[in-house]
Amino acid sequence: MRHTMNGKMKQFLTTSSNSLIAFLLIYFLVTLYFWDGIGPRDAEQYITAALSWRETGAYLGESHWSLRYLLVLPMAFFFTVFEPSEFLASTPNILYGALLVVVTFYYSRRHLGMIAGNIFTLLIATSAFYTIQAAELRIYGVEIFYVVLSLWLFIEGTSSARPNSRILFLAGLMAGGAWLCRESTIFLPLAIGAAALIMKGPFFRATIPAALGYLTVLIVEFALYRFAAGNFLYRYMIDLGHGGDTPGTKIGGPVESQSLFDYIAHPFIELVSYPSVSPFVFIGVIALIYLLRGGVFCKTARRIVAIFGLGAVLSFVISGYPLSLEYVEYYPIVCYISLLVTSIAIASLYERSGKIASGLATVMVVALSFTVADFRDYDEYSEARLLTDLVLAYDEPIFSDNITVNRATSLLRLRGVTDEKAQALLRRGDTIPNGVLVYQAIPRGARYPIVSSPTWVEIERSYPRDPSWTKFILRKIIPVSVRTPRLSEILQPPKPVILYRTPSAITKTQ
Repeated sequence: MRHTMNGKMKQFLTTSSNSLIAFLLIYFLVTLYFWDGIGPRDAEQYITAALSWRETGAYLGESHWSLRYLLVLPMAFFFTVFEPSEFLASTPNILYGALLVVVTFYYSRRHLGMIAGNIFTLLIATSAFYTIQAAELRIYGVEIFYVVLSLWLFIEGTSSARPNSRILFLAGLMAGGAWLCRESTIFLPLAIGAAALIMKGPFFRATIPAALGYLTVLIVEFALYRFAAGNFLYRYMIDLGHGGDTPGTKIGGPVESQSLFDYIAHPFIELVSYPSVSPFVFIGVIALIYLLRGGVFCKTARRIVAIFGLGAVLSFVISGYPLSLEYVEYYPIVCYISLLVTSIAIASLYERSGKIASGLATVMVVALSFTVADFRDYDEYSEARLLTDLVLAYDEPIFSDNITVNRATSLLRLRGVTDEKAQALLRRGDTIPNGVLVYQAIPRGARYPIVSSPTWVEIERSYPRDPSWTKFILRKIIPVSVRTPRLSEILQPPKPVILYRTPSAITKTQ
């Protein structure tokens, strides 16, 4: 009986359609379990743009966020068909994540074999970075789908002696799709061209179709902006330098306040200190060493790793230095290549040591993903969500810090409140008059947080953030005496948010 059950399970998992359904089910279950609303980093900008499409029809965006149509338009569609909500705002990212699972499943099994392909798909479907964090409404979750599909299509199109022009044209189209998300994906056509140059085979047969696909996207984009805005460079005029002289908004070297050492080191510091990516980069490096020193690392796998690795290196270097976009979200392909190499290494372990060793290795990577997802999640929008409830309940203006006000404004808009009423109800606390409600939140990165006064009257106190089990464990096992100030700040229990009533005029100290 047991042998029969094992045989049926093996037959199920080796059937492609059944396996894909299983991985998608895992993906959606993980997404829904960890999803706790939208997250920080520009979510409200995309929501505002999508609502503008819903309310006014065709909308020519006025910010670089609103011009990222591959995210904004699907969101606007869902907002139009259904009532806007936080979950619908995240739905495009969730669906792009599902497509990433499908693409990874199909091409990794096709080119790396069933075992490595299944492991790789599982790691993507349970990834803290691609599945859990990207569902918070992050543009990199959209971008990585086009990047990955473009490179897989290039691999597919050049896998035989005679390149497949149609597939390579599609690879160029997908690279163009990534470009429409963010200009930092300029590395992608460079990676395709460099890979075609260094591999054996006809260079022009591999690059011309891909270049035509890429140029097709650019020409269509230029034509649409010429028609709609009167300027075919409309997006680039808005995007380039949108933040003045701050890093990440202009091309160049270090800014005046940054030393050369900081300029060189900072991208690496970000890469090794990002909870949902850094551990998997370290594991990927160890896995690569294992494969190079004696693992089963076939020629096909080497070629695939080389192409994705070339893209990852170019993405890291271009984003981290000339573009000064040092944060990991700007080169998401680095985590993908890390999980790819890890999957090949675990498959090699399966060939050499059997199911138990490879199974344990896979479970450990998945468990680590869930652990870092919990550790990283600050659940910041819970504060804005509570402020939204309070301002609707009290129906009078509430003052708070600028970050919390911006987030709560977007949440009010999702609840059907007009922009005018939302701005009337939510006030930035630069100057706080007498007799008003003040909401003291603790968002990360607030330049001018609300500082309470002894004369303020506390109305209510709440703990909207969910406690983190990983931080609870770390607080128990790491002595206070050895914690750095930064670690102590990270590990501290969730602080309360407090609603006050001011008795007299108070101007906030800046």
